[in-house]
Amino acid sequence: HKFLANGDTSFHKSPSYLRTYRNTSMVECVPKTLRSDKDLRDVFESLFPGQIERAEMLINTSKLEEILKKRQVLIEKYDSISARYLYESWKYDTWQRDGKHVGTCTNYVSKPAEPKVRSGGI
Repeated sequence: HKFLANGDTSFHKSPSYLRTYRNTSMVECVPKTLRSDKDLRDVFESLFPGQIERAEMLINTSKLEEILKKRQVLIEKYDSISARYLYESWKYDTWQRDGKHVGTCTNYVSKPAEPKVRSGGI
């Protein structure tokens, strides 16, 4: 019964820390017009005057994390293509300037095509 009244005091002894989590509520499906800390606090303050210490809007980040992973894959692909293009351009420029066949077994080095970049959604 002591746990129900006081919370788990074994991990943190600060009374203010315990008070914060003892009085925490999670609210889901908040309307878009109220999705800011200030707006959310104003609503709760109107319902429970003088009883709200703070209100924070926490966002589900699972979709954001997925997009960031896709972004990282695209960055790595771009870096690989860019590095390959720069290397092939260097080989071509060296062949044009010095007649040296760097990194190739043939007598001719073709000018590399610039990488094509598509824009659009992920």
